[in-house]
Amino acid sequence: MENVSKTQRGLVVLSDEMRDVDSISLEVYVEVGSRHEDEKVSGISHIIEHMAFKGTKTRTWEMIADEFSLMGGYFNAYTSKESTVYFLKILKEHLVRAIDILADIIQYSTFPKAELEKERGPILEEYLKTEDEPSQKLFDVYHEQAFDKQPLGRPIIGTKELILNVSRDDLISYVNDRYGCNTMFISAAGNVSHQELHKLVEEKFDSLQNNASKDFVPGHYTGGDIRLEKDLQQIHVAIGLPGISAKSDDYYVQKILATILGGGMSSRLFKEVREKRGLAYHISSFGYHHMDTGLFSTYFASSPANANEVIKITSEQLLAMTHNIDEHELEIAKAQLKSGLLMSRESTSSRAERLSRLYSLFRNLIPVETSVNKINSVTIEDLKNMMKNILKGNLITFAAIGKIDELFTHDKIKNYLVF
Repeated sequence: MENVSKTQRGLVVLSDEMRDVDSISLEVYVEVGSRHEDEKVSGISHIIEHMAFKGTKTRTWEMIADEFSLMGGYFNAYTSKESTVYFLKILKEHLVRAIDILADIIQYSTFPKAELEKERGPILEEYLKTEDEPSQKLFDVYHEQAFDKQPLGRPIIGTKELILNVSRDDLISYVNDRYGCNTMFISAAGNVSHQELHKLVEEKFDSLQNNASKDFVPGHYTGGDIRLEKDLQQIHVAIGLPGISAKSDDYYVQKILATILGGGMSSRLFKEVREKRGLAYHISSFGYHHMDTGLFSTYFASSPANANEVIKITSEQLLAMTHNIDEHELEIAKAQLKSGLLMSRESTSSRAERLSRLYSLFRNLIPVETSVNKINSVTIEDLKNMMKNILKGNLITFAAIGKIDELFTHDKIKNYLVF
């Protein structure tokens, strides 16, 4: 059973009760990500996520680590373009202690200067790893081209300069500006009573402000081209087209479209590129669905000698989907999406994550049955029309890393995709 309530201070509490399990997954979902940052503090949300565990007014980082270990649970956090999420999974008997620690970290982190200086090292190593890993670097520059000169296009990890120079005062100022009852909510899934959860949140989360800043720059797809020369055995390529937001009524139309194109072993690109011609080990298509815009994407890694042929095949398949999609493909894609949605219901973590994401998007909880019905209602004509809309502006984002000398030009790729 899914429940929604609001504390007297305005903090939303979400729950999904599962009485036949022994665990509870908890999230503090903060609607603050890299797209909310000014350019001068690009990456600060990610640094705050790291530093949240480094001590509060009453707990040192060692105490925080020990308390979580004594519960035998799992605790972590991550930053995305649109959110910062602190999450844990515990046995049901540890709910009170878990809420207490979460509330302490969110409200009373002190960001000790000494710990900040030490943590710069691991964060910098994470930054360098991103720079060295071709596929990670690829998608950073890919987004920068797709959303040119916009916060949405900037890397989540930010800049080396900020990592080395951000101050404790910078972190505190940003938290004081962005963290509040109106920019976060608590979600839980598992063997939890909503009434008990609400009472604990009401009691423990008692110091948050009510009017944190929620401003962000709207995203606008631009497209672009970037190629980075690097001495690699493979070349990594991403091809993008304008997509739709996570709020769109056509969300599942585009999800099915991406699944048919490159969403698994039965997809067109897997069959054509890998199975029939052996041109690449990995090829896939997928969407990035943000609050207000999106990106329809294809990615592959191949030898440089095969890359242009894969680009050509991908273009051919994209164009073909404007007029040629059959019922069998549609049936497979629907089955994949529905099974993924329903199987995730077996996981408390997935359920808690779903609550948070749905509430962030719609300020409401959409029943799973509604999502299944939307998937079932998608038609072949819906898919063809969606593909036509994606291609009609010929706004291509192209990104590549590796030995790029022989790649097709941006204009040639655009010509392949003229609809």
